[in-house]
Amino acid sequence: MMNILCFLMSNADNSVKTDEEIDKIELAIQELVDTIRLLHPNAGILPKLHILVAHLIDFMRTHKTWGRITEQSIEHLHGIFNKMERRFIAVRDPILRANLIIRQMTYLNLIHDIGDSWRAAD
Repeated sequence: MMNILCFLMSNADNSVKTDEEIDKIELAIQELVDTIRLLHPNAGILPKLHILVAHLIDFMRTHKTWGRITEQSIEHLHGIFNKMERRFIAVRDPILRANLIIRQMTYLNLIHDIGDSWRAAD
């Protein structure tokens, strides 16, 4: 796991990548996913990991780089999450409150994320 993370971090720079380099990064991401599933089969996925797994390779194939993206979208997501926390503050059961927030985040993701499931229909 640490070797995979080391490889990914060393390639998370502003350089222009070749198709071969992008292919290697894609394989490393898949290896990371497989390793996480093996080590933590019940773990959920965090937004940054979702972006890495579901969107990075498409971005890199289009722009030939990784380092020109920012975390602004993740920081924006924090604001949305905080707003939902305030919306459901009256729900006393913490598990129900968390489920309501997750459900709302899932709905937002469904509306705004056109990931792999949409491309499969093409």
